[in-house]
Amino acid sequence: MEAGERRSGEMTFYVVRHGQTLFNVMGKVQGWCDTPLTDEGVRAAQSLGRGLAEVDFSAAYSSDSGRAVHTLDELLRARGSKVPFGPYDDMRLREWCYGDLEGEPGELLHATLDAGFGAPLSFEEHTRRVRGGGHPSYWRMRIAPAAPSASMPSSGACAGSSARPAMMG
Repeated sequence: MEAGERRSGEMTFYVVRHGQTLFNVMGKVQGWCDTPLTDEGVRAAQSLGRGLAEVDFSAAYSSDSGRAVHTLDELLRARGSKVPFGPYDDMRLREWCYGDLEGEPGELLHATLDAGFGAPLSFEEHTRRVRGGGHPSYWRMRIAPAAPSASMPSSGACAGSSARPAMMG
């Protein structure tokens, strides 16, 4: 099988993070609280959309956060072509809720995680331990339930945006 080829019935998921937001620039914990994309966040989503213009997406999904919906909208608009299904937004694709830490400095979240794990850890190690480390089974667990079975294509590509935009192709 050549690179980029798919077996019949296979689907590729493209998972994309939302564009830069006001809280990203300020170093604040975001989670379920929502801040708008910055101009740079919009430009990055548009650039990615142009870069994915040749991908034949079957559907597009995002979380229901404003930043994810906006990222996906900009990405799809920049592609210059529609997707057969969606875009859909779904709360099951939301970023983790950080409770009272939302809106607080990111350093406070990291200190809280270090205390919980009993040792100072890198950002990457926090992410691995808290979020499943980006393992494919983790993403299948988060994305698959949000894709409506009646409209989930059996082949092709899907685009999406979670609190990281998720694209499936």
